[in-house]
Amino acid sequence: MSNNDFDIITQDLEAINKVKSFEQKQKTLKNDFKKVSTDMMLMISRLESVNSEFRSLPKVFEELPESREAAEQISQEMERRKKGTSPYYRNLDDAMKLSTLNSLIIKQGWQVQDFIREVGIAQRTFYKKTETHMFSMRELNLMRELLSLTDEEFVKLFFN
Repeated sequence: MSNNDFDIITQDLEAINKVKSFEQKQKTLKNDFKKVSTDMMLMISRLESVNSEFRSLPKVFEELPESREAAEQISQEMERRKKGTSPYYRNLDDAMKLSTLNSLIIKQGWQVQDFIREVGIAQRTFYKKTETHMFSMRELNLMRELLSLTDEEFVKLFFN
C-alpha cells in the first residue's frame, strides 16, 4: 500500500468521523428542541387556563351577594396567589380521590412513579394537576385506558 492510498483512507476516516459527530449533534439538538417545545405547550396550556379564570372573575363578582364580601374574597384570593401557596387538598374529598387513584394504579400492577411516567408528565406536575383538576383530555384518556376504567368509574374519579 502506498502513502497516497494511506492518505486517502485517512481522509475518508476523518470524513466519516465528522459525519458521525454531526449526526450526534443533530440528534442532541432534536431532543433539546422536543423538550423545549413540550415545555412551551405546557406554558401555553397554563396561560389559557389563567386567561379563562381571569375572564370569569367579573361573573364571579356579579354572583356574590354583597360587594364588601366580594372585595374581601377577592383580596383573600389575591393574597393566596401572591404567596404562591395553596393547600394540596382543598377538602377531604380531594384527598380521597387521590387515594382512590393511587390504589387503582397499584391494583393494575403499576408503581405510581412508572404510571405517571407512562402518562407522560412529571411527578410534581401530576400531583399539581390532581389538586387543580387540570388534566388534558389526552392525559385523562390515557389514564382511563391504562387503568381500564369503566365510564362510571372514570366519571366518578375525575369529574365528581
